[in-house]
Amino acid sequence: MIPMTTTGVPTPVMTPPVPAADEAAHEVPLHDGVAAPQLSGREKAGGAPGNLPGSHDLHAQVQTAAYGAPGGAGGATGAGSQAPVDPRKAAQAHMDHGNAALKARDYKQAIESFREAYRLFPSPKILMNLGSALRDAGQFAEAVVVYEQYLADPSHDPKREGEVRTAMEDARSHLGGQTYSADDIAKSKELMARGEQAVRAGRYDEALDAFRSAHAHNPLPEFLNNQAFCLQKLNAPLSAALLYRQFAEATPNKGDASQALASAARLSAQGANAPITATGLAGGMEWMQRGNQLLQAHKYDQALAAFQEGFRTYPDNKFILNEAAALVGAGRFAEADLAYQRYLSDPAAPRADEAREAQQRLRTEHLGGREATITGVAESKRLMEEFGTLYKAGKYGEAFDALERAHTLNPLPILRHDQAVCLAMMGKPELAAQFYERYLQEAPHAPNADIIQRKISNLHGEALKLAQQAFDRGDVAFKEGRTREAAGAFLEAYSHKPLPQFLYNAAASYHKGGDNARAIEYYQRYLNAAPDAPDAAKVRTAIDKLHQANGTALINPNAIDPVDLRAAQRAFDRGQQAWNEGRFVDASKAFAEAYQHVPSPQFLYNVGASLDKAGDTQGAVRAYQQYLNADPQANDAERVKTRIHQLLDRVGAGLMKPE
Repeated sequence: MIPMTTTGVPTPVMTPPVPAADEAAHEVPLHDGVAAPQLSGREKAGGAPGNLPGSHDLHAQVQTAAYGAPGGAGGATGAGSQAPVDPRKAAQAHMDHGNAALKARDYKQAIESFREAYRLFPSPKILMNLGSALRDAGQFAEAVVVYEQYLADPSHDPKREGEVRTAMEDARSHLGGQTYSADDIAKSKELMARGEQAVRAGRYDEALDAFRSAHAHNPLPEFLNNQAFCLQKLNAPLSAALLYRQFAEATPNKGDASQALASAARLSAQGANAPITATGLAGGMEWMQRGNQLLQAHKYDQALAAFQEGFRTYPDNKFILNEAAALVGAGRFAEADLAYQRYLSDPAAPRADEAREAQQRLRTEHLGGREATITGVAESKRLMEEFGTLYKAGKYGEAFDALERAHTLNPLPILRHDQAVCLAMMGKPELAAQFYERYLQEAPHAPNADIIQRKISNLHGEALKLAQQAFDRGDVAFKEGRTREAAGAFLEAYSHKPLPQFLYNAAASYHKGGDNARAIEYYQRYLNAAPDAPDAAKVRTAIDKLHQANGTALINPNAIDPVDLRAAQRAFDRGQQAWNEGRFVDASKAFAEAYQHVPSPQFLYNVGASLDKAGDTQGAVRAYQQYLNADPQANDAERVKTRIHQLLDRVGAGLMKPE
């Protein structure tokens, strides 16, 4: 199957993978010295299919490259018709002619002359000149083959071996890591002749296929030009323009390059908004180019539609890779993962390693390490429908939860947008602003980004105003001794603007009112939100005193009673067994019991981890916070703090990270 041209496409991200690049090998067959007309992007006025316009040479006939002794292809003249000719002198005449042509940058004539010289007198010195001419002409694959032939000749000059190898590596550097052989060159000649014959018969689809295959065997610039000519005939202007631009970059002939660029500009304008009517390979190439242009313009949904139509027109798995790129760009990560799965289901997929790498990166960065499933994507769509019903019924909290479950299965950016809408309707402007910010993070090229930014600014201002009003009420209540009312007002302020200071104020209110348990809880939450606060040591001291007042103070490990130690071990063992069996609520109870016997911070962590596994978010947060307060310098403190933030975000009560 002929690969599609997909150059010029930005990398996602598979940073989503990259859209499928043209995998055709770009190699150049060795010319056999036969001059021939070329196809160009312009037809002569009134020209029939057989009248080939001549701007870039194509071989009119094909010979096998003759690097052997005289008498090979294009060999000696008829016996007795002429007097014998000294082959060395005849070869020297062709060498002189070739050198003059090379100096004048007439590469075609130089190549023909050097080849004829080598046919007459096969000296490796002639191969050096032929290789140089081919390299200067941009026929890099042929140049490499000729240089390899020189090095394989036992009569070559060892002193010039380094020079030849340097020239050969320079030619190879233009071949994109591909390697070519004399058989490739010969095959490209055969395909070129087949393509020329098809053009003369007006069978442009066959010609396109032949020229693409020829280019895969030998990346001659002229094969790009000839493909562009065929694509014009097949009503594929965007693809023709792309091939003309590629030809202009590859050809050493500035005049041909200028003409090709002019054709490309005209065809690009012609195909910009025109409907695509081409079929087969040409149609597939046109849809690929249309999709790539839309991808570059960040019009991901339209690009996706183009790639899907291209696949229907000309089934090629490169379209699937480009679908994945468009889906990543659109933030449709689960669907992109499914596209990668489709591509990799082909055991012969040519870019499998690259696709797997992009897929793994996608899962790690956007899917929490999970593999997307068809049923998961379907369930997410059902949950989105459920959200619509709940939202219309005014059940904004339930609607928010439905979107959260949908986002877990299929993390579409638009879900964050809709969650922000729910939070705004629930009177939580700060959280709404945070979810709008997440939406823009997941969809940086969203068409409504400017509008959303203005909404975010307005919501932050609204949240600050509401927080100030609640704080003022709490301040008055605190001064008047209405401590429970004050704590409620400060927590209301925190719900509007999650500043750590509001948590401290709530704790101080409970402390003043004698509610030691809640005072401990909110002092701990304050320290978790602002572990480096200037008054952190004072707050920890207050917590210790409150624990002592409640009879829950940590004891010195050296003073642990052996009976308590054994009881703690038994409770820990039960917790460990329950954890291993997936009974996480039972495990949390057993670890809590162990803590009652031996108040080690590790038991608090185990309680938190068990409740986390059990889905008890608030209980897990409380236990994790108690763990951090008991051992603020724990090795895993930062990881635990991160987990607390994740859990609080999940329930819409995220803490601000300390400045």
